[in-house]
Amino acid sequence: MSTAIQWVQNWRSKTDIRGAEFIACKIPIHDILEIQRIVECEGIRTYNAITNEGQYKVLVVGTDPNGFDIIRTDNESEPFIFDLTLPCPDTCSDGSPLMPLLQKK
Repeated sequence: MSTAIQWVQNWRSKTDIRGAEFIACKIPIHDILEIQRIVECEGIRTYNAITNEGQYKVLVVGTDPNGFDIIRTDNESEPFIFDLTLPCPDTCSDGSPLMPLLQKK
C-alpha cells in the first residue's frame, strides 16, 4: 500500500510531464477478469503513477456499487491495488489513429 501511495504521489508532484512520455497503457483482459474475480467489484478505477525509478505505471483498483475504491487497509491482507498495466511507449499500438505522435512520417 505504501508503495502505491508513493507512486501516485510521484505522478501528482511531477510538473514536467510531456505528452510523448506516457501516452496510454494496455491492460490485458485476463487481468481485468482476475481483478473482478478476486475483488468481486462492480468496476475498476485507474491511477497514474511513477515508480521511484521513474517508470510510468497505471495502478488498477476495483470499485464497489457506490463507486468507492475497494482497498484493504489492514496489515493482514493484500490491499487489492494491482500493477498489471503495460505502459506506452513500449507497448503502443503503432497503427492506431489515437497515436499520431508515434506514427512514422
